[in-house]
Amino acid sequence: MTQIEKIIRKHYLPKQGKRISWEKCGSDVYAIIRQKEDNIKLKNLQYSEECRQTDTIRNKIENEYESYFAMHDIYGKAGYDWINGNNKLKELLTS
Repeated sequence: MTQIEKIIRKHYLPKQGKRISWEKCGSDVYAIIRQKEDNIKLKNLQYSEECRQTDTIRNKIENEYESYFAMHDIYGKAGYDWINGNNKLKELLTS
């Protein structure tokens, strides 16, 4: 299970008397992105290589996270449902 999946399960699995905390879930995901970007910056790479690596890691994590909430139509990505998610989110929460 990836870090993103663990975070989503932590915030979206029903707890007695608690609501889904989708804002905190997003904050935790972006905290991971910031941590990974900081690790890249500590390597003292050339600026262009640092930018390329941070863009790559940010895109990878964001795409994985958004894949659980993206809604699609015949034209592609139609938007996001941050509360209910899509079938991929439902499968993650039931496994």
